Amino acid sequence: MKRDVTGRIATRIADFLARGERIESVAVQRKLPARTLFPRAVLVTGERVILYRPRLFGRMAVEHFRWRDVRDVAVDERLLGATLRFRATENRSAVVAFLPRVPARRICAMVQEHQERARREESVRLSPRDALPPESSDPAESLGRLERMLSSRLISVREYEAKREEILSRM
Repeated sequence: MKRDVTGRIATRIADFLARGERIESVAVQRKLPARTLFPRAVLVTGERVILYRPRLFGRMAVEHFRWRDVRDVAVDERLLGATLRFRATENRSAVVAFLPRVPARRICAMVQEHQERARREESVRLSPRDALPPESSDPAESLGRLERMLSSRLISVREYEAKREEILSRM
């Protein structure tokens, strides 16, 4: 039964996938002891996390979280299963409860791996010379821009510290 539900959900989500994008992992909600008629699911692809919420009469709601937008993911294991929480940019968040523990852990680990990969690609794309703010005559302005870049994750903490020390030494 579980594979049948997972297969049906994957088939319905396939229409939303981009060319070449494939589903890497699926966790389907199950509420015990009763059966869940309309289970929610979390799907992970190479590009994003997809939250699937079925509705009445065959309708569904699908929410996408691109890797660059995911800020935090956590698993809270409870007696009747796990709760997976996502936090993204622009105050977007989602919670899916009653997931089996092992698939929830696996999805959490995959999301963290994808986040790291996306951050590494972003840091390679933006070389430190391109990412750091141009020199300014006002050190306070330069430090402010530098802090904004750090909070936006455009530069690493190491790059921030090095540039900050450089700016402070000129004062």
